[in-house]
Amino acid sequence: MFLSNGVKQKKEWWKTAFNKDYLTADSYFVSKARTKREISFLLKLTGKIGLTKSAEILDLACGYGTHAIALAKHEFNVTGIDTSEYFLKIARETSKKQKQKVQFSKKDMRTLSFKKRFNLIINMYTSFGYFAEESDNLLVLRKISRALKPKGFLLIDLNNLSQVFFQFYQNGASTGKNNIVSMFQNETLKNGKRLVIKKEIDPLTMHWTITYSWKERRKQKNLQLRIRLFSLPEFRRMLEESGLKIKRVWGYYDGSPYRFDSRRLIILARKAWVIKKTNA
Repeated sequence: MFLSNGVKQKKEWWKTAFNKDYLTADSYFVSKARTKREISFLLKLTGKIGLTKSAEILDLACGYGTHAIALAKHEFNVTGIDTSEYFLKIARETSKKQKQKVQFSKKDMRTLSFKKRFNLIINMYTSFGYFAEESDNLLVLRKISRALKPKGFLLIDLNNLSQVFFQFYQNGASTGKNNIVSMFQNETLKNGKRLVIKKEIDPLTMHWTITYSWKERRKQKNLQLRIRLFSLPEFRRMLEESGLKIKRVWGYYDGSPYRFDSRRLIILARKAWVIKKTNA
């Protein structure tokens, strides 16, 4: 099966993972306080980079629309794109209920067709690095660069690779077959459900696999995510190859500087005039 632009579709985890079960597993990590902090950071950022009312913002991998709707409340023109119809339905219902105008649509980020439209593109909560092919990650960055207006901005929120490795070390991770490093966590959700989290890293590919397991109405539930981790120097190179230059880096949404043990890797990049040429 092919997409309309001739890109061959592959059966990948992200095509079916973002549903009701994902919300159950993710509820351990996402809280109202965290979301409030993220939105506050975004709103302060729009002021710092000089965005005015009616500026065009794209929430790339918008999920159920939390950040997009919050930005729309401050009179920005917001577009939200995601591949999960389940999440998009929630986003549309929420925006309608809150009387906010956001253009939500289902789209694979590799097929972005916008040209010089957005003042700011945001990619929140580790929504990058999902593809099996390395070239697809670079393709997305190039599509982002093309979609930005001259001197437009990209804000991207990634897992901090060094902190992930540090967490493995702290929790006594073990090395198994094919040098895969793994660890387990046992957590309890707010609704009392016991959540078992298995985390694995392939040091050869830097792919981080997270498997959530829990029981619901006596049925075993499992959800698996597979994310490519990036170091800051590696991601800087990818951005530059896509015509984007890093302007600022943070370690969390409280504005703290990026360090080895920071919880996040949050990057603000700006569109350059030309895309850096490579020998590839």
